[in-house]
Amino acid sequence: MVDRVEIPEGFYIRDGVPGDGPVLTRIAYAAKAHWGYDPRTIDQWAGPLTVTEEYIRENPVFVMCAPSGEPVGFSSLLWDQGRWELDHMWVDPPCMGMGLGRRLFEHAVNQARLRGASWVWILSDPFAEGFYLHMGAERIGDWHTVVDGEDRIIPVMAYRMGASCGDPEVLNGGIQGR
Repeated sequence: MVDRVEIPEGFYIRDGVPGDGPVLTRIAYAAKAHWGYDPRTIDQWAGPLTVTEEYIRENPVFVMCAPSGEPVGFSSLLWDQGRWELDHMWVDPPCMGMGLGRRLFEHAVNQARLRGASWVWILSDPFAEGFYLHMGAERIGDWHTVVDGEDRIIPVMAYRMGASCGDPEVLNGGIQGR
């Protein structure tokens, strides 16, 4: 279990609602751009970065809100291949470094636990790997892809509820070729 962290006063997490899609999509694009990706490359990820009403209705989505009620980050879980995955995990760049990402991660992990998970799977952006390692996840493999004609290695990670991740061969089953 990750340590509890206090977030700035007035910030709170609520469940996502279908009308959140456009603002969550904007947050996902802004957070991805924060890492210096070329805008054309980000446009190639339009599908995975777009949060639709249908996605919100079908998956657990958790929205971090500022005291004003404005969404400033979100995370989501996806039931895939017989396991829970952390599918989205984004904080609006002006709000990075405030502990909001840590709290969103902690909330998502707890929600996965309530749904019976003993593991949470993470297909991490390479720039986010350090965050997930700090949160207690372990790198269990690599997912190879090509972006703009260049090979790209995506860290495959797992967060085990309260323990180390164990045997990568067992845990990594099914990730390759997604």
